[in-house]
This record gives sequence, C-alpha cells and structure tokens, in this order.
Amino acid sequence: MMGTLVQFRREVHANPELSFREVVTTERLMNQLREAGMNPVACEGTGCYVDIGSGPFAVALRADIDALPIVEQTDLPYASTVPGVMHACGHDIHQTVMLGVALAL
Repeated sequence: MMGTLVQFRREVHANPELSFREVVTTERLMNQLREAGMNPVACEGTGCYVDIGSGPFAVALRADIDALPIVEQTDLPYASTVPGVMHACGHDIHQTVMLGVALAL
C-alpha cells in the first residue's frame, strides 16, 4: 500500500489544480477509491466523499485538495508540470493521508 500512496502523492504533486478546479484530482481520488472496492460520491463542483462501514457512531475526516498559484522551483522528478501552480501548501500530502486512511479502514 505504501508504494501506491507514494506514487499517488507524486502524481498529485506533479499535476496541481487551483481551488474549485480540481477536476482531475477529484477523478484521481475517486478512481483509487473505486479500485479499492469503495463507492465514492462526487460533490457538487469538485471533491468527493466515501462512506465506510456502518453503525451508531460516525467520524468524518476531510482533506483539502487544491494547490496554490506559486511557481515551483525544485528539481524534484515529480515537480509541478503546471506553470505557476504547485502544492506548496501540503494538500498533496493531506489528500494522500486521507486516501491511506480510507484504504486502511
């Protein structure tokens, strides 16, 4: 699972999308959840959620998925491929962690 999450995070980092434009990011998340046998639901606009399990108690976990309008100045092999947009905020990590939590549950 760790290798899948590392690859996912690098793909997200290399392909950042600004707020309310995270169409590919949302689809990438939903595809990963579907591949794990879950049924994600797309939110209006962008983003998604997935219900896991059942019972009298519920916990909601969330993560931001947007990037910032900043030029990435790194030599990382998975640096942003989108001019002037990057995940300088850490949201690539946040969504990867939440994906990992969903997969673990």
